[in-house]
Amino acid sequence: RDPRHPRMAVARQACSRGFQQLFGGFKTTRNMSHRQIRHITSGERFRSSAHRAERSGRETNMWWTRPPTKALVVKKFDDHVITDVADKISKWMEGEGCKVFVDCEQNSVDLESRFSVVDTDTTIDLVVCLGGDGTILHANEILNDHVRSQRLDNLPPVISFSMGSLGFLTPFSAFDWENVMESIFNANSLETATPCSMRKRLVVKMKAEERCILNDVVIGRGVSPSLSKILCHVDSQPVALFQSDGLIVSTPSGSTAYSLSAGGTMIAPSVEATLLTPIAPHSLASRPVGIHSESKIRVTIPPSARTSAFLTFDGRDPMIELPIGESIDIEQCTLDLPLLTKHKLDHEWFQSLNTKLGWNIRVEQKPFFQAATTWKSRV
Repeated sequence: RDPRHPRMAVARQACSRGFQQLFGGFKTTRNMSHRQIRHITSGERFRSSAHRAERSGRETNMWWTRPPTKALVVKKFDDHVITDVADKISKWMEGEGCKVFVDCEQNSVDLESRFSVVDTDTTIDLVVCLGGDGTILHANEILNDHVRSQRLDNLPPVISFSMGSLGFLTPFSAFDWENVMESIFNANSLETATPCSMRKRLVVKMKAEERCILNDVVIGRGVSPSLSKILCHVDSQPVALFQSDGLIVSTPSGSTAYSLSAGGTMIAPSVEATLLTPIAPHSLASRPVGIHSESKIRVTIPPSARTSAFLTFDGRDPMIELPIGESIDIEQCTLDLPLLTKHKLDHEWFQSLNTKLGWNIRVEQKPFFQAATTWKSRV
């Protein structure tokens, strides 16, 4: 109990670290669940050097703590119209004192010649995407490289302009890009903050590497004609042996992608869930199931399987073999992707269901009295 004892100094340092974890902001609470953070503070605050995103209930708003100084522009590959718009937005941001970086894989030579090429050591304050959902998925891969290189505590906000095919993740119109960018850059307080959708991501842990995905990971039979056999554990409990063409493990964002085509349910982005969707199961009783987003999933190819399985991530990478007897672990990523939106909550998601997928669109049934009146008038 002597305060001068060396062990007491160590104890004081440990207590100090504990208080920092409780009250030090997002940087020290990144390994805690959202539910745990809510028990500590009334509102969640995620901070970086340039922006702050504050969560109140289900709503999240983003504003700048200082003007953004570095922006990454990611655009759809080999599209001259998109290149022209990207060039205009980039020059506008430079006029606002923001240095622009481009991705060498997705941008044309003309764009690269005028702006700096991004590398993993570049600290990015804002990501501007022009294209479709695939462009957002590519931007997610770039940010993953930055996380591994810089050990980031949060991801920069992403603003996406719809210039692709479907565009579930691209709420802003490119025709109004100047007003949109002015609104984003002027969001310097809670009163002028921009709505933000914190998109859940998944970490897939394999023997040699890890992948952080935004949409889904598919465990499938690949080119093999044989039925896949996939054993699934949730929170260390065996829940199903899927005998099918494969299994899709998706986030709410990915529930409207491949999982939807395989008969999976659609989950709003604000719902904390992970979806398990079997692909063409050889069973009358196999159905998709939603589990809590904090559940830990293990997928194993059992020794009784006839063939290996193959993995694909967000539908983009070449297939990776998962041999018989091996497993992968899937769990929620500690870093959400902040996607800037026009409206709060899931307003734009429902709007996309109606306008882009035709969800629940039908000629409205006439009431009885109107039908009777119409029939009498015809007689």
